[in-house]
Order: sequence, then structure tokens, then C-alpha cells
Amino acid sequence: MILLFGLLNGVSTYFPVFLLINTYQKTSRRFYLYWGTGYGLFGLSFIPLLLVQTLNIDIRWETFSVSLLITGFFIMYFGVSRLFKEKRIMVPLFMVFLLSVVSAIYYWKILSDISLFFILPSLLMTASIGTISLRWKIDLKLLITGWAFLFLNQLGYSLDFIDFAFASIIAIFSKILICWGMLQPGFSFLVEDIQIPSLSKTSRNNRYELKGGFTLVSLFNSQKERELQWIKDRVNNNARNGIRTILISLYDLISPSDIDEIILSKDFFLVRVLPGIRSSDTLFEKQIIQINDNISYIDLLISDIINFSNENKCSCEIIIYSFSHLIHTHGWRRVYSFLISKNPLIKSSYVNVTGFYYPESHEDASGIAIFEKLADQIISK
Repeated sequence: MILLFGLLNGVSTYFPVFLLINTYQKTSRRFYLYWGTGYGLFGLSFIPLLLVQTLNIDIRWETFSVSLLITGFFIMYFGVSRLFKEKRIMVPLFMVFLLSVVSAIYYWKILSDISLFFILPSLLMTASIGTISLRWKIDLKLLITGWAFLFLNQLGYSLDFIDFAFASIIAIFSKILICWGMLQPGFSFLVEDIQIPSLSKTSRNNRYELKGGFTLVSLFNSQKERELQWIKDRVNNNARNGIRTILISLYDLISPSDIDEIILSKDFFLVRVLPGIRSSDTLFEKQIIQINDNISYIDLLISDIINFSNENKCSCEIIIYSFSHLIHTHGWRRVYSFLISKNPLIKSSYVNVTGFYYPESHEDASGIAIFEKLADQIISK
């Protein structure tokens, strides 16, 4: 029975590993790679310890288990420390703290050697993630709760308050909470949200708050080159003010090669709307994603952006290129219904929706006039 619970406990550690590696592949953020590697070593550390307890093999395997655990945890902690501006002093501080706690516990003989090393990682990870949550106002309750449960569980087992089987059940439950926390949308852009203030050289407190609204753009003597330049200038201006720009390009009217100058900006994202596309990519996980041209997908995308903006107090501008093509494809009544349902959410958010349109291309002038009345601003120059 001990072997079964131990194996289940070890295997449960690898679900977060797959999630972390998958997130790293989507975002190329090394933080997730460090955590994935550390978690993998964390899971491997259970195997030698389990063999010692069930098969009574050489006690030196227990030392090997601790080595895997400490190595894995150090890699994870290094990943966390990279999120802080003070990362150069985070690792030395960790070493000082670790040595201080170890010395104190050895002096008072509170816990055994092995128990000590299994308790410290979960304690420090709880403290680190809690610090991130408080400092950047990010909701990481599930992760904090999961790591806190792991710490209390390991402490209870070390003090002989609970047996191995019950401790394994609690550990599995704790890892499910951690895994659930990693599945939350905010976790995949955790690194970006923390590092944006340093990237855009503005703090979270003095970033420009964009007023939610609907804007139409119709440039005089409109040509694609002129419109592209307007978009590039807009993206650069938004980036200086800490505003993210999401360009929704219908049917590749603007392709990635058209905007290669701004595609590298951390505050710019391109959504390619194409027929027949089925993609599971999530906005902000990649800078370029593809979605189906069904208007319900665009509706959902805008809802996701608004929710993200409200949760993170981050201003965003959505540029639709072009709004006229959206009307031609789906009809003005369907687009009006979609927009009017979204208008209250847009108005109460930090998101501005900007659409390029060409009045002369619409046969029904009364239909386009409705959108002009709905717009908070019309830009024509």
C-alpha cells in the first residue's frame, strides 16, 4: 500500500511538468522551462526515498533523493528569482536564509536531517509565490494554497502527526491545486505581466489608462502603405504608454511580412482571421495566432481581451483591419448586433476597439451611418 501511494504521489508531480513545458513551447519564456525541469527532478526524488522505505535498501539512496530534491528546487527558485529586478541578490539571500534555518533546526534538534530538506522547498516556494502575488496584484491563490498544503503536509508527516498513506493523499491533492492554478489563463502570461514595467520603462502605477470606446478610421486618399504606417505609428505610441495593441487582420489583408518592423514588440499581437482555421492557441501566449472567421470567434476573442484587461488593469487597443470587410462578410445587421452587445463591456473597460472602414465600398449608406453614430470617434485625415 505504501508503494502504491508513493507511486501515485510521484506520478502526480508530472502533470504540472507537461503543462509547464507546453507553456514554455508556446511563450519561449525560460521561467516555465526552469519550473518544468525543477518539477521533474522534484518528482524523481520520490523514487529513491520510496525504495528506502519499502525495500529497506541502502540508506545512501535517501541522500540521493535529497540531492535530486534540492537541485530541482534550486532550479525552480532560480526561475522565480528571474522575475524580480533584484534577481542578482535573490539567490545569495536564499542561500543565507537556507543556511540560517538549517543551523537553527539542527541546533534545537526539531526535525531529522531528511525531513528538514523536504520541508524547506515548499515553505520557500509558498513565500516566493505569495510575494509575487502581493507585489504585482496577480491572482495566484491556487498556487499559493497548493504549495502551502504541501508544506503543512510535509511538516505534519515529519512530526509524526500523519502517516505515509494520508500524507501521500494530501500531497496528491496539493499538486492537483497547483496544476489547476497553472491551467488558469493568467498563468501563461505571468512572466509578461511582471516584466512589462521594465520592458516599457514605465511602472504599473503610471501607465496610461486607455478609455474604453469604439473608433472608426477612414484615412483620406486611403492606400495600404499609408494605413500600414498609421498602424505602425499607433503601435509604437501605444507601447511608449504601456498599452498593448492587438491587430485583427481579416483574410491576411495585413500579413506578418507587412509589419515585420513591429512584430518584435512585446506589446504587439497579431490575430489572423482565416476561413476554416481551427486553432487552440490563446492570445498573449503567442504573438501571432489564427482564429476562424466565424464572428462568434471574434466575439469571444474580444471578450477574452476585455477580461484580461480588467483583471490586470492593463490598457489594450484592438485594431480591426478592416471593419468594412467584416461587414461585407457577415452583413451589417449581424455585425451591429455583435457590436451593440459588446458596447457596454467596452465602455466600462480599458479597451478601445478601432476599425478601418471605407464608406464608399458599402452600397447601403444607411447601414454604415448606424456604425458612425455608434462610434465615439471618427478619425479621417
